[in-house]
Amino acid sequence: MKKELFDQLKQMYPTASTILFSYYGSGDSFDAFHSCDAKDKDGNEVKIDEQTVTTLSDDFLWHCLDNTDGVGFNDDGCEGTIEFALDQYVATIDNYYFETITNHSGTNHF
Repeated sequence: MKKELFDQLKQMYPTASTILFSYYGSGDSFDAFHSCDAKDKDGNEVKIDEQTVTTLSDDFLWHCLDNTDGVGFNDDGCEGTIEFALDQYVATIDNYYFETITNHSGTNHF
């Protein structure tokens, strides 16, 4: 699945070296893959059709999320990125979960 996808993306965008997807979700639900950016080997932006790339990559992106410990959209949720290193055939997920911290600010009587 991954090799075929990466080969297809490299064929569509031959100068792209990496593609970075951002995601967010909370309250027991996934919100969206809300951005998709591509860069060449020198870090320069490569113009891509974000919707086409995200749609094409959707199954593998979900495979990454579903098979990574610590990714959960329950409660306060989480956000992160999934990076495709196309030349190395490596996908890396970088995830952050949210937690609410409450502090008592005092009691007032009126």
